[in-house]
Amino acid sequence: MRLPTTLLALVAVDALRAPPAARARNVALSAAPTNAEWRAKCDNDGVTSYTDFGIRVGGSALEEKMASWEATDEERAAATLGGLVPGSSGMDGFDMGLWLAAPPLFLSLALFLFFPLVAPQFAADLP
Repeated sequence: MRLPTTLLALVAVDALRAPPAARARNVALSAAPTNAEWRAKCDNDGVTSYTDFGIRVGGSALEEKMASWEATDEERAAATLGGLVPGSSGMDGFDMGLWLAAPPLFLSLALFLFFPLVAPQFAADLP
């Protein structure tokens, strides 16, 4: 039993290590390549994108684009029932349903729990 556990641990540790090729791809470029260099690589070596050329696109431009995906308060209100979304402040339909269902549920629970105590009294009153 100890040998399979040890082998599994070794495989997990080995899988966590990045291969040298993956580490080399993540090295930052010392000088920003020019558009002319990229175009020459496209013509000569079959590079078809910035990623193939080694340029990582991201950073602030990506963050700005992701921020534009967030809905504004007006858009959220238009897409929902007046802005009522789960977790928002105020009472929504689910909360009202719980308040309406709670009294019958608790009364039936009380009747279920205390019926064995009052059943003999009811039985004594029967003819």
